[in-house]
Amino acid sequence: MKIVRSAGPFRERPYFTDDEIEQTAARELFDAGLMPTSPGAIRVERFVEKRFNVGGVRFEVLPDGVLGLTRFSKAGVDAIIVSRVLSDERTAVAERRINSTIAHEAGHALLHAHLFFLDAFPRSLFEGGRDVSPTKVLCRDIAHRSAAASEYRARWWEYQANKMMGALLLPRALTMACVQRLTVERGRFGRGALPRQSRRGAALLVADTFDVNPRLAELRLEALYPQSNTR
Repeated sequence: MKIVRSAGPFRERPYFTDDEIEQTAARELFDAGLMPTSPGAIRVERFVEKRFNVGGVRFEVLPDGVLGLTRFSKAGVDAIIVSRVLSDERTAVAERRINSTIAHEAGHALLHAHLFFLDAFPRSLFEGGRDVSPTKVLCRDIAHRSAAASEYRARWWEYQANKMMGALLLPRALTMACVQRLTVERGRFGRGALPRQSRRGAALLVADTFDVNPRLAELRLEALYPQSNTR
């Protein structure tokens, strides 16, 4: 991780390469004893309970459109909270969304906790925003946001947390093993590629195997097998 200059309202921000995020997620799951030996669902709620010493995930009433939040202090992570609206739905889709929200908040906890207790990092970083303060990061459902999607993507802390979410719920090596039979070798070095006609089936396979929503599976496969590499 390094600190880089940032355009827009922030002077600086932490920068993580994709490999850094992948390696961090894999190491954290291994250290917690929660990395499966074969493709399968990640017990992300148990991961939070073991990793952050916050007594597990809390389910509370949150403002409309807010899926979850992570609360910090100078001691580290104080709480990971998920909207009770999701838990009250009691459907398979909602359960998968709960896990995604937990993994997203765990992403903030893993990647951004240092911003709240390192005096060397400018505390003014998070001033002026209603979703981020010196004590918490509040994560909204993009469907409820009045801002344009482009503005949402510019929020680097959300982008980074989503990257970690994918790496935690769909570990790279296990996800690639899951779809290996659907890939083909391309290029001089025989790099695996996922043909366009196989992508929908691959996403459904990954969704069922890892118990995630198909859209998350699609996004993860796009990150691991960019369509620009296929014909």
